[in-house]
Parts: sequence; structure tokens; C-alpha cells
Amino acid sequence: MKLKNLLLSLILLCAVITPASALVKYDVLFTDAEVFVNSTVKFTSDSEVDIWDLTLKLPKHSEIISLSDEEPIFDYTFDNGELRFKTNRDNIRFSETVNVYYRDLDALDRTHYPLKIGKASLFGFEDEFTEVTVRAQDLNSGSLSLGFEPYFEEDVMKGLGKGAVNVNIVYGARDFGEYEHYVPYTTLDLTKADLMYDMLPQLTGYDVPFEKFVVVGLEDREYSEVVDRWSDGRYEGGGLIYIRDDDENIKHYTAVVLHETVHGINAEVMKWDLTEVAWFDEGIAKYVEYLVNNQLDNLQPEIFGEDVSEFSGLTKYTYLSRGTSDELWDYYHNGGDFMRTWNPDVSEHRDFGYAFGELVIRDFVRQDGIEGLHRVYDILADIDKKVDDVDERNQIILNAMSSDFRPCYSRDRAAFEACLREANTFVPEIPLHAEVKKMLLEEEELSKILELEETEIEKAQQRPSTFLQKFLNWLAEILS
Repeated sequence: MKLKNLLLSLILLCAVITPASALVKYDVLFTDAEVFVNSTVKFTSDSEVDIWDLTLKLPKHSEIISLSDEEPIFDYTFDNGELRFKTNRDNIRFSETVNVYYRDLDALDRTHYPLKIGKASLFGFEDEFTEVTVRAQDLNSGSLSLGFEPYFEEDVMKGLGKGAVNVNIVYGARDFGEYEHYVPYTTLDLTKADLMYDMLPQLTGYDVPFEKFVVVGLEDREYSEVVDRWSDGRYEGGGLIYIRDDDENIKHYTAVVLHETVHGINAEVMKWDLTEVAWFDEGIAKYVEYLVNNQLDNLQPEIFGEDVSEFSGLTKYTYLSRGTSDELWDYYHNGGDFMRTWNPDVSEHRDFGYAFGELVIRDFVRQDGIEGLHRVYDILADIDKKVDDVDERNQIILNAMSSDFRPCYSRDRAAFEACLREANTFVPEIPLHAEVKKMLLEEEELSKILELEETEIEKAQQRPSTFLQKFLNWLAEILS
């Protein structure tokens, strides 16, 4: 009996081994009311394994529907998002396939039904491939996290990358119709925004991987409750735009929609930016507003300039300058540096920050042109690591722009004022036929990568039996 227990311990010691690599495949179904995640994990090991002792991270509020290898696995624990289990004993092998099918209870937002917003966090293994297929009826738009370029077909989004992945999608019946680039959940007419959409990829050199943004219009009070009290629009990720739908915003809502749209382009280009610093993103978006209003002949305020006025009938409308030249002069010459960490969600310096960010972009384009902006975007799109340090993030962007972050700076006040006047009057010509890069994965490329990964797994499965396997099989025969 002691010998038998010793042999059993030896088998377990040799046979329970941590996996060396793993390929994860997801099939995620977003229905009208629930989200189902079917995950298949193909583990491989450098050594032959009998029992695989595994721990997987799932969303905390999940319900396990089934767990299996070649047979169902009933002995498992799931606590606080951690699924622990051992596979069924089988022939000693280099690889194992495990299937986990579960319901994600926190992945679906139906606040604006029939529009649905889906957000799922899916586990993966560092430096190992993760393939994801997302299905949803009436899929409008979607995005995946850094390192995952999506591929779209009807009602399906696919992606391939390494490690864990976050999925954002927007789907639902198009009750308000649709435009070429937008799906409206609002009575606002988006015709002008739709016609002017092409300005954005021509300006940045990039376009989103999905076909249409979703625009949700909320009445003033609801917008203030759902989004915030101070903005007219907000980009929420995954192709979703909120816009404040009220009479005061009606004249400029086209510019606001395009402002938020360019946030969507920036979100795809700058997935690597984990900071909350917003001067570049908001600077580009306000610059887009400036160009749009200019094309629509809408009078708009200057930045760090003069107040401007217009008459409508007998009524005079005055637009106050967004920031004054004195404020900017004092910021430069009194050691101001809060713009390096500026975010509009913080009310302090909000108006100054918007104006400063736009001035950075205006001054850059005035000197380097739209082609220079394309070069900046090319550099930002090539960043392949997550950046959460503010200084590193700023340095990446400023180096790309060859900027010292002091637009129109001068010790000479007259030269300073002249630069601001030029920034307020300069309007570039947007190229009509610039090369535009769409940030998606071609189906052929997806297939090639998956074939290579599958080949490696098959090689592992076909490895010849080693002395360890033969020895453990012999022990198993003795104990049987």
C-alpha cells in the first residue's frame, strides 16, 4: 500500500505541469438580452503531461455554462473571476484542449434600446496568440484593444493579436435609417456631417476599420445626466458618439459630430495611450471644428485673439475669444506647465486648454502642412506598446511633431501677437486624394497567421513518446 501511494505521488509530481504556451480562440455572441462567450484554449507543454492544473481569469460576474476537455469537467471552482480546475486524466501528451463556455452578465448595456452597447474583457496569455470572433445582429461598429487589428464582415467582427483583449461593439436595429458613414439614433439631420466626413481621413491619413459611427442624440437634461453637464458631444469608444440635442447647439452640431468622429479615428491610432492627457486629441478635434465651420461659413470665436460679432436681422451676436493673448503670454513667461497633464474633464483651465491644444495643431499645420500631420500620424500609429507615463506619452507626440510645446512663443510681444493673428486666419487646403490607411486586418493575413499557429500545435501533438511517458504508462499499468 505504501509503495502504491508512493507511485501515485510520483505520477502526480511528474504529470501535473504548467503549460508552456497556449492559443485562445473566442466565439462571442451578443444577443438582444445576453452575452455568451465560447472559449477554446489549446495548451502545449515542453514536457509530456497527464493532468493539466489550470487557472483562468474570467469576468467576475460570469456564469459557467460548461467546462470540458475531451470529457466534461465537473470538479472546478469559480470565485471572484478565477476559474480553477484540473483536466481529466488521459494518455500522457504534449498538448491539451479545454473549452470554457460562459455567460458574461456585465457585458451588455441596453440603456438606449433598441441600441445595444457591448463591452467584454477576454483573457489571454502574454506573447501568445488570441483569436476572437464577435457576432451580433445589426452590428454597426466595434473596436479591439491594442495589438488587435479587426476584420469585418456582415454582423461579424474578427481579430487576432497576442494576450488579453477588450471588445467594444455597438449594435441594434437602425430605426432612424442610416447614412454612408453614420447610423443615427437621433432626429438630427446628419447629411452635412456625412458629406464632410471624408475631410477627416484626408486630414489625418487614417480611417477607422468599421463602416459607420453610431450617433445618439440626447435631450439636454438626459445628456447632462448620462454624459456630463458641460460638453456638447462625447466619443465613448467602439464607434459610439453622444451629442447634446438642443436648440442652442443646433447651428454647430455638424461641427460637433465631426469633432467627435475624429476622436474615434484618434482612438484607433492611439490605442497605446493609457494616460488621460488630452491636448493632442482635443487639439485635432477643435481644429476639425474650425475647418468645418469655416466651410459652412459659420462665424466662430478666435483663439487667444479678438472678439468677433455678426448680425442676424437686427440682433447682434458676439463671440468672445477663447482665451486672451495676455493669458497665453503669462502662461509662457510665468513658467506655466499644466497643459502637459491637461484633461477637459477637470474644469480648471478647461477653456484655456481647448484653445491651447488647437493652437498647437494650427501652428504646426501652418508650418509643416497637412503632409507633416500625416507623418505625425504614421509615427503614432506605429507605437506598439502601452504607455501610461505622462512624460513618455508627451515626448512621443512632441518628438513626432518636432515641437517644443510653445506655439507662437516669442520674447518679442509684437512677433507673438503677429503669430496669433496668422493662426486665426490661416486655413489650409485639405488634400482630396491623400493616401488613407484603414486600420484593419486583411482576411488573407488573418488566415496565414492562424495556419502557422495551428501547424505548431499539430507538431506538438505529434511528438514521439519519450522515456517519461513510457515510464508513467508503466507505473499506471502496475497500479491498475
